Amino acid sequence: MQPSLLLSKGRRLGFSKLGGHPDLPSELTWPEGRDGQFRFLAQVDLADARTAGGPEWLPATGRIYAFHSEDNGSPDQVRVLYAPAEASVAEAQPRDASAWPYDEQPIAFVRHDSFPSLDWLAEDVAVDEAELDALVGLSTPDWNGPLHKLGGFPDELQDAPMAVVCERLFHGGGEDDDLEAAHKAARIWRLVLQIDSDPSLGTDFGGGRLYVFARRDDARRARFDRTITLMQT
Repeated sequence: MQPSLLLSKGRRLGFSKLGGHPDLPSELTWPEGRDGQFRFLAQVDLADARTAGGPEWLPATGRIYAFHSEDNGSPDQVRVLYAPAEASVAEAQPRDASAWPYDEQPIAFVRHDSFPSLDWLAEDVAVDEAELDALVGLSTPDWNGPLHKLGGFPDELQDAPMAVVCERLFHGGGEDDDLEAAHKAARIWRLVLQIDSDPSLGTDFGGGRLYVFARRDDARRARFDRTITLMQT
């Protein structure tokens, strides 16, 4: 089990939010690619997340920002920026039409005990149908609507060993079906953000989800320039 925070719709706007315009320090540069600026997805106050029971492998203070491009399938489709808590921030406006803002939604953190799926664990366990339903029930939050979250294990829409895929992409590709390597990858990689297709925000990832992963030790050191993004529909 790992602690996770479901990103529910809050009642009043604070720093942590989905969509709208980011509150950026002047020293952070809005991410952009060959097609223009990325679209702003979310910003999270990590001190508030830690107080709400969020994962200990994330920095205890500071802020993270997530931006994404339309370059589906790219491992750096989502860029995550980090700013220390003492940095002064101001609302930033996009320059390019490619970064047209999503609808703004304040975040309320909902603590959730997150369990891994058999795909994440790279395990093929012989269980009967009732036991398999119980395992799926453990690994899937009892939640209505879009499933946005910080930390915990990914809520997969397809069968795929996501940790292994992250490890391969991080090292430039290649194939590795060794079970020991799969188990090692599952210990190394952590889900930073999961952002769902959400009509109330205007996000639509082909009806699927974006999953942003970081190596645990990189995340602890606020090294979010080494994240891997996967998308499932």
